[in-house]
Amino acid sequence: MFKKSKKIDFSKLVPIRMRRYEVLPDGRISVIQPRFFNSFVKKYADLILKKPDVKVTLDERGSFVWNLCDGRHSMNEIAESFIERFGESDVFDRLFSFMQYLEKCEMISYQNIKELESENA
Repeated sequence: MFKKSKKIDFSKLVPIRMRRYEVLPDGRISVIQPRFFNSFVKKYADLILKKPDVKVTLDERGSFVWNLCDGRHSMNEIAESFIERFGESDVFDRLFSFMQYLEKCEMISYQNIKELESENA
C-alpha cells in the first residue's frame, strides 16, 4: 500500500493485474478472488467449501480501468483514456481510491513502484 512517508508520483505508477478474471457477456469484468488468504484457514476451508473463491464483479468504469491494468499503461494514461471514454474530468481522486481498493484486496500491484521509491529516497 502507499506509504505516506514516501512521495510517489501516482501518475507514473504502472498497475498490473494479480488475479484471474472473467469477461461477462455484457463486457463487465468479474475478478476471481480467494475467499481466504491465511494458508491455514484456506487449507481447511477448501475442504469444506465447494467454492474456495468469490467473484467480484466490476461496473463498466471499473471494468474499463481493469482492462488497462496490463503492465503497459501508467496511471496517467489510464486517467486520460478514462476521460476520453466517459467524458468525465477530475478523475484522479476517484481513480486513486479505486486503485487503493484493488491494491488492498491484492488484485493489482505496481510493477515500477520500487523504481519510483528509489528515485524519491
